[in-house]
Amino acid sequence: MKESDSSGDLFEKMGEFGKQMNLKIPPPAHKDLQASFVEHVPGESMKMKFKLQEKHENPGGVILGGYFSAYFDATMGPFSFIETGMWTVSLDINVCFIKPLKVSDGEVLIHARLISKTKSNLILHAEAYKGENELVATCTSRMLIMKPKG
Repeated sequence: MKESDSSGDLFEKMGEFGKQMNLKIPPPAHKDLQASFVEHVPGESMKMKFKLQEKHENPGGVILGGYFSAYFDATMGPFSFIETGMWTVSLDINVCFIKPLKVSDGEVLIHARLISKTKSNLILHAEAYKGENELVATCTSRMLIMKPKG
């Protein structure tokens, strides 16, 4: 089993490299989503948590589906950067909703896994959990690895 990087300073470690590429690390969306890094297993997976916020609810009192996508994207984006050392963009992001999230759930844990990696693409799969490991959504995304200019 590969070593896990569970330090809360992962984005700081990425920061210098990102500055060379003129990237904002951590991504500004992480602040709004109240993201926190949980774990990275090199070549395999990454976990992040997001605080569930009232401002992200629909009129029925559940978290809007678009925020599920944001939680997944805000985990898969940094994970793809860590795995490739390059900036990546989503080609697609497909979310399957299973159960609702409510602010009273407190937070959601996203567990992203690397399925495939080529010279130009990544395929990632992720799962969203609330409470005691209760699956609420799944996601698959294809990421394009951007080559540096020049």
